Order: sequence, then C-alpha cells, then structure tokens
Amino acid sequence: MRKAIIILTILFIVALSFAGWKKVFHRYSFRDAVQTTDGNFLVIGDKLRDFPSHINNLYWRHIYRDTGLTIPGRTYKDPDYSEGYFVIKTKDKGYLITGEDFDTGKIIAIKLDSSFSLQWRKMHGRPGGYNAAPITCCTQEGGYFFFHFLSNCTNRFNLIKLDSLGDSIWIRDYDTLIGTPPDSYHTYPKFVVKTLDRNYILGLHIRCAWVPHVDTSYLFIMIDESGDIIWKKSSDIIYSSRCSCHPTFDSSFIHVGYDYLPDREIVVTKYDREFDTILWRKTYRYPKKYSEDIVQTSDSGYAIFGRKPNYDSTGTYLNSYMFLMKLDPNGDSLWCKIYDEDTCFGVYSFVLLDDGGFLMLGGKSYNSTILILTDSLGDVRVTEPLLQKPEEFSITVSPNPFNSSCQITAPEAATVTIFDLRGRLVSALSSPIEGHKAPSSKRSYIWQPEQSLSSGIYIVKVSTDNRSTSKNILYLK
Repeated sequence: MRKAIIILTILFIVALSFAGWKKVFHRYSFRDAVQTTDGNFLVIGDKLRDFPSHINNLYWRHIYRDTGLTIPGRTYKDPDYSEGYFVIKTKDKGYLITGEDFDTGKIIAIKLDSSFSLQWRKMHGRPGGYNAAPITCCTQEGGYFFFHFLSNCTNRFNLIKLDSLGDSIWIRDYDTLIGTPPDSYHTYPKFVVKTLDRNYILGLHIRCAWVPHVDTSYLFIMIDESGDIIWKKSSDIIYSSRCSCHPTFDSSFIHVGYDYLPDREIVVTKYDREFDTILWRKTYRYPKKYSEDIVQTSDSGYAIFGRKPNYDSTGTYLNSYMFLMKLDPNGDSLWCKIYDEDTCFGVYSFVLLDDGGFLMLGGKSYNSTILILTDSLGDVRVTEPLLQKPEEFSITVSPNPFNSSCQITAPEAATVTIFDLRGRLVSALSSPIEGHKAPSSKRSYIWQPEQSLSSGIYIVKVSTDNRSTSKNILYLK
C-alpha cells in the first residue's frame, strides 16, 4: 500500500510539472504574440464583429501563462474594418502593434506601455497605395521601421522610419529589379533585422508574376540608418515565400525556407554577417512540411515552426498540423514533433519562452485560432493534474458581484492576490478568517476594497509553488 502511494505521489508531481493548456478562441484570429514582462502573453489579431456587419476589428488580449485564462481585450472600431498583424517589444519595455485599415490601405500603429495602457495611435501611408501588414522592427535610435511592398508597383517596396512617438521621419521607395519588364515580378518583403554594426538586413522574396513558383529567388539588402543601400545580394537557392531570417549569437544569420521540389523539403542556411559565405546548409527530408519561422534557442541550437498538410486517400487537402523541429548548433535534426490531434488551416507565429518552451498560434478555421503551449522538448502539457480533481484546487467568491466586501475561499496552502485588468497588484490577502468553518484544506478571507478603488472587474489569483488558478469578480460601489 505504501509503495502504491509513493508511485501515485511521484506521478502526481510529474503531472504538476507539466501544467499548461491548449486553447481555441472562436470569433478571433490571433496572428502574433509576445511574452510580456510579467511572464504572460500579449496576443494580437482581429475580432469578428456581431451580425449583421461580419467584419473584423483590430484586437488584442492578455493571456495568463499559468492557466490560459484571459483578461478581456480591447477592440478598435475606428477604422471600421481593420486587422492586426504584428506585435513587438519596444526599448522602453512597452509594445508596438501594427495592422491595416482596409478602407484606406493605411498602416495602423498602436503603442502600449508596459501596463498595456494606450500611449499613442498613428496612421501611415498613402491611401490605396499599400498592401499594409508591414514587417516591423525597432531602430537603433528607439524608433521603428515599417517594411512592405507597394501594391501598385509590383517591383517596388517601401520603407518608413518612425521616431519613438510614431511620427514619420522619412519614407523611401526602392526598386528591387531595375531593368526588368514592368509587372513581370512581384516583390514580397519578408523580414528586417538589425546587425551589430548599426545597419539592417532586409529580406525579399521575388517571384515571377505570370508563372507561379518559377524564377523564385531571395534578395538580401543591407541598408544604413538613413535607408541608403550598402549592398544587394541574391540567394543561390530557390526558397519559397514562407521563410524567416534571424541573427545568431555568433553574429551570423540563420535563414529557413522550403524548396519547390515535390516533397517541399525544408532548407536551413547559416550565412556569415555579410551574406558572402555559407557556413553550412542542411536539408531535412520530411515530406511536405512548410517551414514558417526559425529561432535560436538558449543551447545555441535552433527550433523551426511550420505546418504539415493533411490529405485524404484521393489527394484532396483536408487541413494541416502544426509541427516543431529542434536542431543542434550544427543544424542536425534532434527531433520533430507533429501535433496531429489539433488540426488547423494555417500557422501564424510562435514564441520562444523564457524557460525554453514554445507558444504556437494557428488558424483553426475562419475567425478561430488555436494556441498550443509546449515545453522545451516540444511536448504538449496537460491542463489539469492527472490524479487530482479540478474542484480540489478552486476558488469560491461570495457574493459576486459585491458592493462592500466579499468572502474568498481558497486552498489552505495557497497565496491569494488580487489584480486589476491591467495586471497591477491591488491586494494580497494574508489573514484568513479566524474560527470560520471552511471546507477541509480550505481557508476563507475577507476582501474589502479601499475607498479609492473604482468599480469594475478584478482578478483573484490563487497559487502555490506548482499550481495556480484565477477567477473574475465584479466590484460595484
């Protein structure tokens, strides 16, 4: 009997160590995410508005990493039809969200501070002249670059430099293929990254407009802080439009894509800092996998994120699966995980977490997004401990809503804290009610908000060393 208890205890501890979640968000298309300074996530995209309009509005939401629970997000209904595409961390520990106004074709730039409060909102671009959704990065000076192509000039792309307040410093148009016939090629900006010598590398996918997947190539361009071109260099291999490039710890660059061979083989190339020398190139013969992004992990290896199409016996496309592939520092494959229990129809982005785990975003269906959290080995973590009932670790609040005070009952060994919707600590409850008869292994607390606290929704978080849960409560003065 004792041996059985020990085994169950070990299994329980193992289950706790893999606490996490999978979430599907209906009526939302989340396209990008960052890990916030508090260890949680900020996801951005768009929200489908209610009938009868059925159009999208740019939207963001804060998601708790421990539980997958969310704080109500914010929707922008001006402009009336907009979508969100990218979010990056800024030098002042805030966040920059970019999107597109579909009525004018202009770029939307929204700056949040570290508490997710709006600092400014700006619009950029000439009406009708852009296909927005710009590739974005921070400049050395604390401003931002917007990098995207001109929709009315297929061979040209545009670079906008902003200051830290989101105001335009300059706008420059570039011709990538001087001397080619008009409209013969399409140019698609794919990335912009900073170098150690205060310059920037732009990556462009160039494709023949008349014959898909023919004469497809990659162009790397180095520019300085003023936007002047230092050099242009073409890749010697045909990549797909699905790719990314990032600087590495040793000042080189890692580039991922897939070729157009029948099996869509993934190709990873490591270039030197000038893109003159290929340090190594590896091809991974995993049939029909579409690589989307690559990051360098803390062990100097790499992780690739993408999707694997799923076909029926007749060859008809059904859906896709997300996948993660881990490489060692020399580019040799260590493992590849396919998440075939969670279908999607496209993948958007993934985030390398502080502890080496990953958050993956994929399109479940039209205006529906799936988020999957994994550990550093690509294993999906379970939401609830395998051997403990969910109700044994829970919160009860009575009354809810309340107008003067409420009683909070939580597990005996847990700490109880209360936050506002911006994630700021409001109160930490440390004195349980003396002599109160709470359920076994539970303690009850009284929370009486300070007079200065305004009415609204607050979040009660209960946590131990290895578990946490939360509950929304409504305070009405």
